[in-house]
Amino acid sequence: MEIGIKKVLFDFGIDFKRKNGELIADCPFCGARKKFEANEEKNCYHCWVCDSHGGVKNLVEELGTNWKDYIRNLPNAPIAFTEIKHRKKKRTPHSSYEALNNAYRFLFENCELSESHKQLLLERGLTETEIKQLGYKTYPDEEQISKICKKIEDENRTFDLIPGFYKNSHNKWTLPQLRSGFMIPIRTAGGKIVGVQIRHDDNQTPKYSWLSTNPEKTDKNGKQLYPKGTKAYPYVHWNIRNKRKLGDNNTFVLYLTEGPLKADILAVKRTRNVIAIPGTSSTKDLCSSIKFAYKYIGSLYGKETKLRIVEAFDMDKTTNDNVARNVKKILKTLRDSFDCEVEEFYWDTAMVQDKVLWLGNYKGIDDFIMRNERKKENE
Repeated sequence: MEIGIKKVLFDFGIDFKRKNGELIADCPFCGARKKFEANEEKNCYHCWVCDSHGGVKNLVEELGTNWKDYIRNLPNAPIAFTEIKHRKKKRTPHSSYEALNNAYRFLFENCELSESHKQLLLERGLTETEIKQLGYKTYPDEEQISKICKKIEDENRTFDLIPGFYKNSHNKWTLPQLRSGFMIPIRTAGGKIVGVQIRHDDNQTPKYSWLSTNPEKTDKNGKQLYPKGTKAYPYVHWNIRNKRKLGDNNTFVLYLTEGPLKADILAVKRTRNVIAIPGTSSTKDLCSSIKFAYKYIGSLYGKETKLRIVEAFDMDKTTNDNVARNVKKILKTLRDSFDCEVEEFYWDTAMVQDKVLWLGNYKGIDDFIMRNERKKENE
């Protein structure tokens, strides 16, 4: 028997309104007003603030009721279920920013950047100095992992609640053996490393992945892969390069893009202040990051300082309906939630019948910057 998501909302006392084919409600997990959307056709939900999402079964269980109990009590619904509102969704427990930073700095300090990865980054327009500043390193192979693990043991280090580390069958801290690639440090506004993304060398998907040791992950026989490991959290990445205010307008400009590598290239090649979310469908911590941005610029320049956000997502926002929908919702959330200017940035385009048409040459802001860098070199 298929249960509709509309019925689940009704059974749990979640008030909703229909808008543009979606069921709109206040989020029962984070409390964000009118940011929770449910789709009856796909039988799924998503909150644009806390990024809670899933299908009908997941929603029921996240609301604190066992799925089988819910099915058994359907004849008595909605009496059988307690009204639940603003119950915070549990977040994977992690160490403090300080502990994360110490652990990841240890990892990066004990790794090198291979010549092939260095050449790849040079081809993307970065200089050797910029590559060194950004701190990219090649993910260690099996032999290098063994050396790192020995150093961990020799220095009596511990990595509790640090994504990417886990205890092996000998109860020793170690790292997972992953597809080859280079590591990108995910940083806070203050420069602390709180996560690691890996850009893989092969053509398999995903091209980018988080350094994560999810204890729930198992092999084909159901054996736990990462005992005492920790699942990665998709932190927002910061790269602050230009702390100056903009002219006489008393405005701090913050670019918003997707992916830390794009953010870093934009930051170092154009001296911009940038934050990056993992993708247009992954908006966890975006609003809290913008709130922090207000505090950050207020501490630098005073509370009167204005904020301007420049959206610089990939140009498939003009051709891919799902991406366009996600970007539109992100922009609406920012405009509705904050007293700031929100500007949309386009490149490699032409105007056709009053519409922006992407010419299809440079999808990401990093691709467009690289094109301009090469153009300068040839002039």
